[in-house]
Amino acid sequence: MRLSIRPLYSAISLAAVIAAGCSKSNPSSSSGTAVSATINGSAFTPAVTVGIFSQPDSSFQLTSYSIKNSDTTGLNLYFPGGMPLNTVQSLGDSVQLVYTNSATGKSYAGNSLGGHGSITLTSLDTTNHKLAGTFSGTLLLQNSSTGIVTTSDSVVITNGAFNSTYSVVAY
Repeated sequence: MRLSIRPLYSAISLAAVIAAGCSKSNPSSSSGTAVSATINGSAFTPAVTVGIFSQPDSSFQLTSYSIKNSDTTGLNLYFPGGMPLNTVQSLGDSVQLVYTNSATGKSYAGNSLGGHGSITLTSLDTTNHKLAGTFSGTLLLQNSSTGIVTTSDSVVITNGAFNSTYSVVAY
């Protein structure tokens, strides 16, 4: 069975969220990068967003996190590099949203194992490494050890938008 959340990206994202949770201050956001969303009715405006395009996978990942009172919340978006512009792509194996909250120790996912929602890529500039789009979904609680999702707990993401730069990596 193929693991639904990309292991390497998830490990990098988890390390960034854990490291940020140990920090005493909010790092400044990267210039030209913005992600925003409403998560369970509360505004999510991350302090940091990192965009990556993986050449071997031909896929994008945006990792955003915010630190408030030593608690870190993170949001990860995954989608393929060949995704057509202005076309709603449903969450599944290659299009995913993951939300993590260090205060609760919980991670929620919208992928091929559960949850529902979408990501729409509205702009892609491969020369200047910029991308923009929208996202929303209902993400289900995911066991970090097994990857199994449960319908007993969820988060709702609305009004999601991104306008970000990204780096190209060859790993």
